[in-house]
Amino acid sequence: MLLHNGAYYNALDGSKLTPLHRSKENSISTLLRIVEELFRAVVKNDYFRLENEIREGFNYSTYCFANAKCLKNETLLHFVAKKGCGEIVDILLKHGANTNARDTNKYTPLHYAAKSSHLNVVKSLLMNGAVYNALSHNQETPLDIAVGKEVINLLRFVSKSFKKVRLKNHSVLSDLKKDIDLAKLTLRAKNRKCRTLIEVAILCDFPKTDLLKSLFQDNILFAMTEILFEEHKFEECFRAFEKVLHERIEMFGSDNPSVLDIQTHMAQILCVQRKYDEASCVFREICQKRQIAFSDDHKEVLFIKFHIASILSEQGNNQEALQMLRQLLSKQETILEPNDEPILLTQTQIANVLVREQKYNESLKMYFDILERKINKYGAHDSSTLNIQIRIAESLREQGHFSDAIKYFKKVYKMRNKVLGPEDPDTLQIKADIASTRYDQHNSFKFYDAIERVLRKQKRSLNPNHEYILLNEYRLAYILYREKRFVSALKYFLTLEKKTAFLGSKHSLFKKCRERINDISSFFKASGVERSFEKLKSDLGQPSGNEENNFEDLSNNVEMDESNPLQKVVAEGETENLKILLERGVDVLQVFEGGNTALHVAAARGQSATVDILLRHCQDRHRRTLQNVVNATNDEGSTPLHVAVDVKTLKCLLKYGALYDAKNKANRTPLDLCQDEEIRSLLQTVEDLFSCVQKGKCDDVVGKLEALDSEDAEAATRAHNSSGKTLLLVALQTNQKGLAEELGK
Repeated sequence: MLLHNGAYYNALDGSKLTPLHRSKENSISTLLRIVEELFRAVVKNDYFRLENEIREGFNYSTYCFANAKCLKNETLLHFVAKKGCGEIVDILLKHGANTNARDTNKYTPLHYAAKSSHLNVVKSLLMNGAVYNALSHNQETPLDIAVGKEVINLLRFVSKSFKKVRLKNHSVLSDLKKDIDLAKLTLRAKNRKCRTLIEVAILCDFPKTDLLKSLFQDNILFAMTEILFEEHKFEECFRAFEKVLHERIEMFGSDNPSVLDIQTHMAQILCVQRKYDEASCVFREICQKRQIAFSDDHKEVLFIKFHIASILSEQGNNQEALQMLRQLLSKQETILEPNDEPILLTQTQIANVLVREQKYNESLKMYFDILERKINKYGAHDSSTLNIQIRIAESLREQGHFSDAIKYFKKVYKMRNKVLGPEDPDTLQIKADIASTRYDQHNSFKFYDAIERVLRKQKRSLNPNHEYILLNEYRLAYILYREKRFVSALKYFLTLEKKTAFLGSKHSLFKKCRERINDISSFFKASGVERSFEKLKSDLGQPSGNEENNFEDLSNNVEMDESNPLQKVVAEGETENLKILLERGVDVLQVFEGGNTALHVAAARGQSATVDILLRHCQDRHRRTLQNVVNATNDEGSTPLHVAVDVKTLKCLLKYGALYDAKNKANRTPLDLCQDEEIRSLLQTVEDLFSCVQKGKCDDVVGKLEALDSEDAEAATRAHNSSGKTLLLVALQTNQKGLAEELGK
């Protein structure tokens, strides 16, 4: 450790003996000899020997000896920077040599490289975080003593870039865009406070900081992450962010704020997927790096601490989360205004944790205060304002104030129904909240049906482990438990216990499942049939390979109250009546004879106008279900595209994302089945386009698209393959940026 931090390997004591002479330990002697050999290798410019000795050192210690100093108070890097040995400089930097080590004159390696006019060494040092304006004992910067026009111009450019950012001069962006290599080393260089250009931009509120962070980056790829996240394709979104992360590390270095921003997005995706342990590790690493770059009270650091505290709460560590959030709020209140969003978020999260701790009066007081400020700032209909009203309703329900809770839930439902549509999962969840509250109020089994209908609809568009799904499954199980239908309830709870295990043993939902299972066990024990319970538990607890089946089997026993006016208006092409039904919230995915949906019927009858109305409604009102509707399968496994009878209907389906190559149960695609020549021609063109994109044939793709009319081209570019990808997404995922840009046009 001493050598790693710059101790003299050959210091002399009073008897003029070095540590090597004094050492009696073989391991210490070996390490000192390795350092001695490192200096000899540098003197002889022997980079093969140098690298071998560094590797040998790692066999004895995890610390790197490249920072050890000799009696002249020079590190290896000082010595080679003075000599201009570029290859050796790169080896030392690769193994962790300190670019900003000082000698007796407080010279850094950059001072020596600039003074000796070694341009390549200057570039390497700046690329690895050298301080461009470090002051020597005589108050000299590397630029002050630089020799050689190229070195002087380079250091001046870096210095001017930092100055322009401090002065909020936007021209720094155009300067950097002229030369990617020059921009890269400027963005990695540091000032005297060891801050990069982007860190300085953040601290002085440079207006174009986001543009600095995205210099020379693939903006199309970044835009794709937003699309994937919106479509709830979290695994694909995470992989896309990994590509963005790799590009940013290559440009900015691993600890740069632009890189940490992407890691923050990735950690947030992990949170959405309930992978809290992984997310926490990422956030804590980001927090440490931001604390080094900024003060502990900086908003960038506090933002990450908020996420860490939120994860603690999700994992059931409420007291620790509460303590951290209160400390966070105290710091935020010293640097922010009372109604700033970060303060409102932290106060909301504190109230949420108080609810989990069953401190309802305290949480309600906070919620009402937050609600008043949200209304004043954003208005009564803003989504964040509505979310606070939901929290208030939940707290009121927990205290038994059911009528008041329902009033708040209804306010939110009215607004969500208007803005998002009746079939949106968020709107549906409020319906489930109301039904659950009414059950608590009236203890009537009829509310089971209402929750079950919501759950069925949500499962069409949400992940099986989505919080709405898990909560509503628990609600159904709990109603069965309250109704003393213990066998059915036990089946639910056992399945749900497995599904919620990933949340951790402290999570409220997992704990509630365990408690109910124990309650049912106690009931069987008190009834003298404990053995029957254990056998039942064993039988029900056997893995099925698909935990969802347990819920589906039970749910199928509950009769669904659905009629088919939709079937009539679609079959007869009554478009005006169809619009009325859709406005009233009819389920567009209800199934008719043969497993056909309304879209199957319309496509098979060539009713392109009906097809467009159905799909436009899904796109406008509940976008998350669009892909489920356009690619729904009947009993034969056929999609609406399989049964489309005319090219106009086909184009409409493709335009909304139909899978052009979906296979039915007979392993046949729409192209295999089509008899219409126009349909065959368009489907063949789409297939050829996807093939060309996969093979990287940019010119062929562009040529084929230009040969199509505008409607055919739109259908082709919006069509999806069986993996759910458009031509643009395939091009992006195969790293064909030029082709992606053409398709993006």
